[in-house]
Amino acid sequence: MSVIAFDFDGVLVDSSPEIRHTALVTWSSLRPGSDLQARWQADPEVRRRMDDLIPLGNRAEDFGVACRILDENLTIATQSAYDAFKSAIDSDWLERYHRAFYDSRAALREQDPRGWTALQQTYPGVLDALRRHRARHTYAIATAKDAASVR
Repeated sequence: MSVIAFDFDGVLVDSSPEIRHTALVTWSSLRPGSDLQARWQADPEVRRRMDDLIPLGNRAEDFGVACRILDENLTIATQSAYDAFKSAIDSDWLERYHRAFYDSRAALREQDPRGWTALQQTYPGVLDALRRHRARHTYAIATAKDAASVR
């Protein structure tokens, strides 16, 4: 029997709705005067731009960088431009956003577990494929997502 390890986000589940939701809730908690959340809900272009920015980062604070870019209505289209913009942001702010992102995720997961789970849908066909082959394989999840969220 072989072991197959899967990443969680973007492989087993489409976690982008949960990431966007948590990123915007976190941004609004740290920047209460911002209208970014309302603009995101009203303007498909803001949603598209966020979807373009999210892959340029890989940690929770990067969602805050994406929100800052959108809030300031900047155009960042390349990895090098994103990296340069991020490097100019105070590291204490990045750490504060990182912690607040996980706090926001935990609060949603604990206060509304069904709502939180609904934001992360398994890709079509994935569960059926895993079930069909489970007799021949042991599955594992390798992820940077916090353990409580994976459980």
